[in-house]
Amino acid sequence: MAEGNKSRTVAATNMNSESSRSHAVFSVVLTQTLTDARSGVSGEKVSHMSLVDLAGSERAVKTGAVGERLKEGSNINK
Repeated sequence: MAEGNKSRTVAATNMNSESSRSHAVFSVVLTQTLTDARSGVSGEKVSHMSLVDLAGSERAVKTGAVGERLKEGSNINK
């Protein structure tokens, strides 16, 4: 997750000092292997979890966005 955060972009707006300017998805896959002691038969349980941080898409008027921040907000809202 730390490696991915190095590529993220954040910027200050009037509503948030570190507003996300890009989306991020962190996926976790958990695998549990189970073995029956008597028969020796094994199987797996697999779970998938995604943590999603969507870029801020606040209204431009409320954020006070201008210039590049305004363009980013427009692209986020598309």
